[in-house]
Amino acid sequence: MLGANSDTIYAIQNALTELGYDPGPIDGKMGKKTRAAITQFQVNSGLSPDGRASSSLLLKLQK
Repeated sequence: MLGANSDTIYAIQNALTELGYDPGPIDGKMGKKTRAAITQFQVNSGLSPDGRASSSLLLKLQK
């Protein structure tokens, strides 16, 4: 399975920032800080923490 595209990653980074997480620069690139912020969100939300960017993750972030 291919990773999320840069537009999805950009939107995820934006949503994480709005929720108080630090994904690093909002640049549409999947870096260490973005992966760590995704994992932390997943843990805090009771999701299985895999640190992966996906459209389903974006939907959960936007709720």
